[in-house]
Amino acid sequence: AVVRGAARVAAARPAATATVARAAAAGAARRGMAVSAKVVRFARNGPPGRVLSVETESVSEDIKATEVLVRFLAAPISPADLAEVEGWTGRGGSGVGGNEGVAEVVQAGGSTSFKAGDWVVPARPGLGTWRTHGVFDGADLAPIAGGSPVEVAATAVQSPGVALRLLSDFVELKAGDAIVQNNAASTVGQAVIQLAAARGIKTISIMRHRDDHDELVNHFHGLGADIIVDEDFARTRDFAKLLADFPAPKLGLNSVGGSSATLVAKALGEGGTLVSFGASSRKPLSLPTSLLVSKDLTLRGFSLARWLERASAAERAAFVAESAGSSVKQLLAREPFADFSHALARAQEPSERKVVVVME
Repeated sequence: AVVRGAARVAAARPAATATVARAAAAGAARRGMAVSAKVVRFARNGPPGRVLSVETESVSEDIKATEVLVRFLAAPISPADLAEVEGWTGRGGSGVGGNEGVAEVVQAGGSTSFKAGDWVVPARPGLGTWRTHGVFDGADLAPIAGGSPVEVAATAVQSPGVALRLLSDFVELKAGDAIVQNNAASTVGQAVIQLAAARGIKTISIMRHRDDHDELVNHFHGLGADIIVDEDFARTRDFAKLLADFPAPKLGLNSVGGSSATLVAKALGEGGTLVSFGASSRKPLSLPTSLLVSKDLTLRGFSLARWLERASAAERAAFVAESAGSSVKQLLAREPFADFSHALARAQEPSERKVVVVME
């Protein structure tokens, strides 16, 4: 009798029942589906070549309304990423590596503003971009225009964004003012040169000695650099003479540490501000007290990760848009994600090029 009653109800509204059944079947099928993803993890801090491993994991396609399933297109291996793996940043001793990259939306929850096919970038650090697929909260992603080479889109935010914050957040700079920086061959250093030149701000850039010094100097002058010297020359009296007719720098940018930071501080004018945002030499800041006293210098620190964590969703979105729209040129090197070990080895070599792993 129960079966006959159910049959009568079904007969009374066959179309509605069929629609609900198909939806339920589709939902059940979707809940059972998953994507096989490759991820690069570290279970502890240490030398990247020893602690990083490529693993396979299952990523469910059954996402929440606020979540987004993405397929990564490209992700760089930056010095900051490697420092995190080594344990220098203090942001955790395990997880999926990488903080920067570009991905394509595969599936978007109904409460997000994304749709399948959109290109997105991380809007905060720590998402782990060295992977082929992942599910993230929509609030942790920001849209970016598609169509550009994937390695360009993958690096459009972090280095230009750091340079923008350094030039905007610490000292009021106007056209004709000067700044001094070390690690000029880094992607951030090159971004600083370009953004400063666009604002009419003069740059004094110090870099480590390289065999291709003359070639790099020509490249940097093409980006808008004013003075480019290596660290050996910056330690001579000739460097001081070179700066004599130059505006006294108001802002110094240090991402090396050790004695290289001292060179930047010595070049600063009275009342200048030294901002440290990295320590690629893995050496502590080394500044004579007499230098601080005689010049009345101000010491500051900057972390993009901390800035993003404290920023509102609107501030993060505006930051991504401004950084991606800055048109900063970067020297990049493509490597296949499928051979991550080779890409990692190349990323650890001294180079002005940022290594970007491409997923396809």
